[in-house]
Amino acid sequence: MSGPTHNAPWRPPSRASRSAHNRRLFAAIALAIVVGAGVLVIFARYASRKPENINLGGRTFVIRNATRRAEQAKLGPLFFNDLVRDNRPLPLVLSSLGGTDWAALNAIPPGSAERCAVTWDQGRRVFVDPCTKGIYAPDGLADDGRSLIRYRAAVNAKDQLEIDLNQTYAGPGAAASSTAAP
Repeated sequence: MSGPTHNAPWRPPSRASRSAHNRRLFAAIALAIVVGAGVLVIFARYASRKPENINLGGRTFVIRNATRRAEQAKLGPLFFNDLVRDNRPLPLVLSSLGGTDWAALNAIPPGSAERCAVTWDQGRRVFVDPCTKGIYAPDGLADDGRSLIRYRAAVNAKDQLEIDLNQTYAGPGAAASSTAAP
């Protein structure tokens, strides 16, 4: 039978292995700093971009390139279904009325359920209420005097379409009025 085996006593690592460990640690920290700086640069570039739609949490909705959007709107109105105002859905419809004149409309007729948001009938070039079958012109007016809620919309000098969700449109020459939640 052989005698008991003794493990060698613990000794601190040699200077060579400690310096290799320190080099690896320094390289890992340097890599983390470079990656972190890259993420910050990407975030800063993304945050500084001027997005198509800005300030969606506020009361003003701004769309760049109004001239290009007017060309797109010749095919039919532009629907923005994901807006929220006062914690309620605000399906916004932008209808180009020619030149720099726009109708910014709440797609839900007043007093109607959310499921009754108007749709566009391309053939007749009118909005149709799917619940009542009511017909609205591109400016939001119906023949029987009803109308969709229309917000103040204007093209500024930067070719941006600004829609003020605080102001309803009262018609040409009339003053806009403040509005509560639709």
